[in-house]
Amino acid sequence: MGLRLRSSLYLFLSLFGLYASDSLGQSFPNLEDRFTFNPLGKYQPRLIGLFETDRNTTTGAAEIIAPLFQNGKGIAFADVRSGNSSEAIYLLSAGGGLRHFLAPNLIGSTYLFLNYKDDYEYGPETAVTAGIEILADGYEARFNAQFPTSKPQLLSSTPEYIEQRESIPLLNLSGEIGYDLPGTENLDFGLRIYAGGFYRTANNIEEISGAQGRFELSREGWFGVPGLKTTFVGQIRYHSDINYPIGAFQLRIGLPLVKYWKGIAADNYNKLTPIEHRMTERVRRPLTIHNRSRLRP
Repeated sequence: MGLRLRSSLYLFLSLFGLYASDSLGQSFPNLEDRFTFNPLGKYQPRLIGLFETDRNTTTGAAEIIAPLFQNGKGIAFADVRSGNSSEAIYLLSAGGGLRHFLAPNLIGSTYLFLNYKDDYEYGPETAVTAGIEILADGYEARFNAQFPTSKPQLLSSTPEYIEQRESIPLLNLSGEIGYDLPGTENLDFGLRIYAGGFYRTANNIEEISGAQGRFELSREGWFGVPGLKTTFVGQIRYHSDINYPIGAFQLRIGLPLVKYWKGIAADNYNKLTPIEHRMTERVRRPLTIHNRSRLRP
């Protein structure tokens, strides 16, 4: 295991230990203060379906984010996203993390995910993604680091080429900030804008950097279904290795699972405050694994 991966795992486990010790070390005057398994509690699992397309790739996926343990201050959650694309037979991002109220209007979060990609051209690849984020009622910020764990793949060669080439997965660093435009709640929809950047590299590979921006237009309660949230996303990216911007579009549909699976009280999700709604928002992190080719050493 590489030094960077060990450091990320140590950071994640340390934060988990601090959170757990804080929860267990306090007195338990009532049930809400206990950090317990409670699938019918205040924060409930959500199912999200998404479809994304740009000029090069089309992706479809389904995702479940589920609070495993919760109390009045936060949750420990699992998050699994699975799908495929025009480049990959299978894509998987599975893991979890912690979300905790740092202040009445501020949530801190840390998470760790395993990424798996079965590429049509390069075969299976794996990576680990670690990240931190800050969520508030009106803004957010996050940083993700994806560390490749699979070895370079030898590319098939042809007789006219003596030199052999291989595909190598890239270290992928990315960050972004988001802001909710005020006043849109009076129009029964939300408009959130994002700006960020990324950096990708590997040994003997030309570094790739870029900037990206997007907007998310969302509305809840479509077709009279409580908790049903539909989001349309428009995105534009610029890569240092491509001399033109790339546009992308995404459609997401989210639904609280327990209400329709167990038939419990209809409005548990809708009774949450705006900042509490953010506890079960999807974790924005890489689904795919990026790679480049190089001459084999």
